[in-house]
Amino acid sequence: MADHYEAEVNEGGINMANFNRQLNNRWENGWRLARIFEQAGNTIIVWERRGSHEARERVGGRLRRS
Repeated sequence: MADHYEAEVNEGGINMANFNRQLNNRWENGWRLARIFEQAGNTIIVWERRGSHEARERVGGRLRRS
């Protein structure tokens, strides 16, 4: 079974050009940025598989219409 979430830690500052590239590459590979936060000077990035998120949204929409 594939992971639903992945997390990574970036020590120190983020190079925005690299981060932008990573966002787009991750999106193309089926991931979305779920959360990003800072702890003790490090950036924690949490990715979520888009397919899982989209499936939840479809189910949620059907439940709301019921």
